[in-house]
Amino acid sequence: MNIRIDLLDASERRHQGAISPRFIVRLVAATLALIFALVIGFALYSAQVNRHALQQAETVWGDLRPRLEAARAIRKGVAETTLYLSELEGWRAARFSWKTALEGLQRSVPAEAQLIRMEALDDVAAARPKSAEETPMPYRRIRMKLNGRAAGERPEDVVARLASALRGIGAPQSVFSSVTLAYIQADPLQASLNTFELEATGEERPLKAP
Repeated sequence: MNIRIDLLDASERRHQGAISPRFIVRLVAATLALIFALVIGFALYSAQVNRHALQQAETVWGDLRPRLEAARAIRKGVAETTLYLSELEGWRAARFSWKTALEGLQRSVPAEAQLIRMEALDDVAAARPKSAEETPMPYRRIRMKLNGRAAGERPEDVVARLASALRGIGAPQSVFSSVTLAYIQADPLQASLNTFELEATGEERPLKAP
């Protein structure tokens, strides 16, 4: 006969067999609860950090916004000023000095001719585009109209010499690219003279900065 004496208290007894399903369920539930709590805590912490960063960004933006708007206004003013300056540079680059033309005209008038009227213009126009895709470009062009009288047996030769001399003013870069005779006719007041009109034009000078 064997006598078995159990000295363990009931609260000190442990299960000696396989892990029970109830224990596994409790362990999994506790683990999931802990993970969920950690995720919620991290989310709350991240939200707090992001909220604080957003407040700081709004404060910085509130300080920088007036400066940014001022910088944009300055940039716009600089761009407009640059456009005006470019246009003025174009006008300056396209300007024409009449000194060479007038001095050349003074030396070109034959002794048999007398100028009675001179019209000198520096016109501004827009060049006709070669195609629909091209934009008309503004340009300047000098124009001179001469009215006078020619004497002699062959007044047309006198006028022809004057026209040829006008074409040569400023050579090799002639001031006038075209000289045409508008008319030559007998002077109704003086039968020995013929009145004439010459028109001289220069090359197109684009109005753009160099």
